[in-house]
Amino acid sequence: MPEQRESIWSVTKRTRILYFVTFSVLVIIHMALIAVYETAVNDKDAIYETWTAIWATSSRMAPAWVVVSLILAEVGDWSMVLAEIFREKRRKEQERRIQEASSQARGEGRAELQARWEAWLKRREEAEENSLPFDEPPPSLKDSENGSVS
Repeated sequence: MPEQRESIWSVTKRTRILYFVTFSVLVIIHMALIAVYETAVNDKDAIYETWTAIWATSSRMAPAWVVVSLILAEVGDWSMVLAEIFREKRRKEQERRIQEASSQARGEGRAELQARWEAWLKRREEAEENSLPFDEPPPSLKDSENGSVS
């Protein structure tokens, strides 16, 4: 069950962790790319110059990474919410289809039983009209002898 927020400005522990991880990954990727750029493209041989360039670029980009990590974390969080909404909608639709199929099957079963009873009644009346003996059991009794329930 998701944690409840007390206000719009409070952030759940799960979301704080997601923000931190996203921010850390973005900063690490950024620093690695800047290190490659500074050593390969700018041809900096001195470690001090490389780290100074990385630090300067990273400090200028920090606000952007904060915003990007917040956006990525929120998009991830909202995608989970949307996925849960769609999952619930699909579950309700499946339940509705099962109910429809069940009621349709019950209706078909009743119609079949009614047809068997009418056929049995017709055979019995024909036997009475022709003064013939009629010892055929009703359809429900035949079904119970076979082990099925109607």
